[in-house]
Amino acid sequence: MKRIESYSFGRIVIGGNTYTKDVIVLPDGVFSPWWRKEGHLLHMEDLAEVFPVNPAVLIIGTGYSGVMRVPDSVIEELNS
Repeated sequence: MKRIESYSFGRIVIGGNTYTKDVIVLPDGVFSPWWRKEGHLLHMEDLAEVFPVNPAVLIIGTGYSGVMRVPDSVIEELNS
């Protein structure tokens, strides 16, 4: 499993690799760049790379300044 080593605005280091674009961290690697349908608003289809893994836990970061929004409808669907 990859380890997040450091994080700052616009930069994250995971498993010794530096990323300057948004990422999805999966048990077997990192998916980057991660593009969303609507920039700072999460939609279920934005998580297409995550669904095949079927994780028991999903942590959604909202960015350094907390700008990305996760609508209640997405949270409800993920919990169902």
